[in-house]
Formats: sequence, structure tokens, C-alpha cells
Amino acid sequence: ATMDAVNAFNMELFSMIDMKPPISRAKMMSVTKSAIKAIKLYKHVVQIVEKFIKKCKPELKVPGLYVVDSIVRQSRHQFGVDKDVFGPRFLKNFTETFQNLYHCPEDDKSKIARVLNLWQKNGVFDMDILQPLMDMEDVVISPPPALEETGDFYLMCLQHSELYFRSPRRRRRSRSSSRSRWSRQQRSRSREQRWRSRSGSRDRSEREKDRERRQRGLPVLKSQTLSVCSTTLWVGQLDKKTQQSDVMSLLEEFGQIESINMIPPRGCAYIVMVHRQDAYTALRKLSRGSYKVNQKPVKIAWALNRGIKPAHKKFWDVEQGVTYIPWGKVKVDELETFKEGGILDLETLNPGKCMFLLHKLNLLQGCKFVFLLCFYVVVGLEWNIARDCNNQAAVNGPAEMVPDVTVAAHVQVMLMQSLNTLFLISNVLVY
Repeated sequence: ATMDAVNAFNMELFSMIDMKPPISRAKMMSVTKSAIKAIKLYKHVVQIVEKFIKKCKPELKVPGLYVVDSIVRQSRHQFGVDKDVFGPRFLKNFTETFQNLYHCPEDDKSKIARVLNLWQKNGVFDMDILQPLMDMEDVVISPPPALEETGDFYLMCLQHSELYFRSPRRRRRSRSSSRSRWSRQQRSRSREQRWRSRSGSRDRSEREKDRERRQRGLPVLKSQTLSVCSTTLWVGQLDKKTQQSDVMSLLEEFGQIESINMIPPRGCAYIVMVHRQDAYTALRKLSRGSYKVNQKPVKIAWALNRGIKPAHKKFWDVEQGVTYIPWGKVKVDELETFKEGGILDLETLNPGKCMFLLHKLNLLQGCKFVFLLCFYVVVGLEWNIARDCNNQAAVNGPAEMVPDVTVAAHVQVMLMQSLNTLFLISNVLVY
């Protein structure tokens, strides 16, 4: 009986193969229901959907994506997110599936991007899964026509989350109900237009922000996580006779170099760049071509920056060159250490700890002001005392003179004591 349900789903889905889009909502619901009935063999269901997306004509690629979305949403709505089996199974071949999806007509690529943005907004899949799918095709999405004009009712319903099975209600029609229904439709259409304009501008600003971060070499953001971005590069397969100047000539065209640590026995070097963007540009360019040092091809990759302690090494992501440290495991006194061989992504700082640091820095600035005021008062008193002694010596004779060297030495001792006091106060405030 279970295999019969799979065969029924296969026939229901592939009956769309000769249809012309847009696919009706009734048909989409029918396909989704048959998939849910075959949930015991969910792997077969997912495989059938992937096969449909691969073999269907370009115009049906986007409806295939709508099938994926409808099945996953209905499964989570009906059984709960934790018990959904379709979503994790679709994820296993998501890259290949989206490669097939992007064979759709150019006008349909904006619809794929919309679905991805709505998945991100509604938390259907994590951003680290969706971002590579967005980057797969660098689609520049112009403001799309109204969904009512395109006839894409599924995408319109997706934006309003009206996708679950509902029991139909029969109503007796009347003139008054028709008028009220028409007015409700008008109000709904106006709300839809306002929402679409706000949503479109918000999506565009988010895409522009993500593009700007990629250009600056910054990694994907993770919720409630501090991103410590490495500016340290590893260059390997170096000849043992390679000099520091050889490595510098390879990388200096990309930006300012802070330090180079050569390790000849291992045939590698660690290079710390001043700016993350320069390190990112160097990595992208040198990893694509076959670059040589002393006639020998070299390899390049991100290296863990020295400021990361052993306890945090498990959070290191070598592909993106960043250590994602949960906020709960970040101590305030470690922030400055993290910057050794890397930078802090300021957008990922814990807002609560930022205010705490700012408060302590304000206290420290106040202490510095009080210290300088007291220091100048004391130094002024010392110089006045010394001047009075010398004036008195002028009356009593040269034997009473106070040497200027003695006064200067006394002032230096006071200065060192005051600096030590300020240093202790600052340590108490910071830690």
C-alpha cells in the first residue's frame, strides 16, 4: 500500500510535465497531499521530485521548486519542524537541485531568488545553507511585475503563508456579501502593494549589504556569534631555500603586510596582512591560478590567527577564514587578544557587552582627566616650592640653593608613581 502511494505521487507529479505554467493552486495542493500520503517512503518522494526538476522543460523548473517548498512547509505544519523528514532529505542534494533549477528562463530566476529570500526570512533553512545557493547565480533582480499580473498565485500565497490544507466552506452568496467581498479584495490588494514595496526595498538593501560584506572579505553572519576574521594566510609547498623577500614579492601587490613568519623545515610561511580585504583578495587570486615561487608552484589558504586560544579552535572555519565564537563563550578581556593576526567583525559584537565596555571606557577617561588635573596641581606646587627655596637662597647665600636637577628628579619620581596608580585603576576597570 505504501508503494502504491509512491506510484500515485509519481503519476500526480509527472502529470504536470505537459502543462503550461502557471500551475494552479489546486494542482499544487493535490501533488502535496499525495506526497504526504507517501511519507513512509519519503526518500522515494524526494528522489522523484529531484528527477522531475532535472528532466522537465525550463518553464517548469520554478513550479518544481514550488513543489519542494509546498511539501516541506506542509510537512512541518502537520508534523512539526523536529519531525519533518522531507527538508533534511532535500538538503542532501540541494546544490545539484539548484544547478538544475537555474536552467530556467532568465525571467524566472527572480522567482527563485524570491523563494530563497522568503526561506531566509521565515527561517525555513539556515543562512549558511541558502547563501551558496544565492551566490550560485549572481542574479540582479529588477523590480518584478505585480504577482497578480504574472498569474503566479503560488508565490503570492507563499508571501502570505497561505499554503496549508484548509477545509472549504460553502457560503450563500448575496449582493451585500459580494460588495463586502469586493471591498475586502480592494483593501487586501492595497495592503499587498504596500507590503510588496516595503519587502522589495528591504530585500534589495539586504542583498546590497551582503554583497558589500563579500567585497570587504567578511564572512556570512551567524546569530549570537562573534566573528573573529583572520588576516593570516598560509603559503605552502615552498622550497627550503625560499627567502622572506620572495614571499613578500608574491603578496605585497595586494596590500600592506604586517609580518611574515618563515618555517623552512615545513616548507611554508605564515603571512599576516594588515587588512582583511587585502588578505581575501590575495587568497582568491592566488588560489585560482598556478603561481610559483622560485619556479615551484605554491598553495595558499586561510590560517588560524594567533589570537585564538586553544579552547576556541574548535569554532574555526578554514573555508571562510573565520572563528565563530558563541557570545556566551566570549570574555571581555579576550577581545583585544583576538585581534592578533585578525580583526573583529564589529557587526557581530554582543550589544550588551559593547555597552558594558563603553561604560568602563567612559569611567577610565574620567579617571585619566582627574589624574592629569591632580598631576598638574602637584607639579605646580613642587615647582613653586623649589622656586621659593631658590629665592630664599638668593637672600641667605648660595649654600642654600636647590639644584634644578634635584627638582627634576623629584618630579620624575612623582610622575612614575602617578602613572603606576593610573595603570592599576585602568586594570581594575577593564577586568
